[in-house]
Amino acid sequence: MAKYAMLDCWDDLNKGDLGIMLATVAEIKRQDPSAEIIGVSCYNREDPCFAESHKDLRKFVPDIYPAIFGIYGIKILNKYHQGIIAKTLAMIWESVRCFLIMLLPRKIGLIFLARNERETLKALISCDVCFSKGGSIFTDDNTLRGAIGLRRMCRTYDLLYKFNCPYCILGQSFGPIRSRAQTKHTNRVIARAVRVFIRETECRKLYPDITLDLENVKFSNDIAFLLEETEPKN
Repeated sequence: MAKYAMLDCWDDLNKGDLGIMLATVAEIKRQDPSAEIIGVSCYNREDPCFAESHKDLRKFVPDIYPAIFGIYGIKILNKYHQGIIAKTLAMIWESVRCFLIMLLPRKIGLIFLARNERETLKALISCDVCFSKGGSIFTDDNTLRGAIGLRRMCRTYDLLYKFNCPYCILGQSFGPIRSRAQTKHTNRVIARAVRVFIRETECRKLYPDITLDLENVKFSNDIAFLLEETEPKN
């Protein structure tokens, strides 16, 4: 029995993303009926969204783990803060600990993960393959916020590579990426993937600095189109 991990699980309220996730799970089950599938949220354990955002997805993927590098925020006492100061502090701390995790040997690097983050990583290591949710875009939007989001996205794949977790990137768009450093980081993520499936071949023409001509890069339609119609259950 193969075990799969679906990364970057987003909010159920985004019905397009929910459709992509459900279609992906259904297609894996169709091709591998004995498959075991876990999910990894975009939200960390302390974020209230972790408990509230995956109620529909959990009907199909019961085991959903908190993010390791999640949406920025800080819990102080019993309140979770996501203001600009809280997000800035969280971003700085994540940058520091990510650098140390990548630099140090794996056993020492684990010190910089919280207990629930280590549990998530342990679950990922136990999987045969990890794959992106699909529907996202590797882009910095030529904005600071976009650059921060792209860096956070790439760090997850850096961590998987560090701990020898094979991964695939499903149904993604790539570009534009204005920063040379961010382009280099994205290209490293692409090169290390088992497979990358792009959903627009135009990305190859529009953004030649992104290495989408590698042997491991293929084309695939958005997997949401595979979702079958079902009667809603009350």
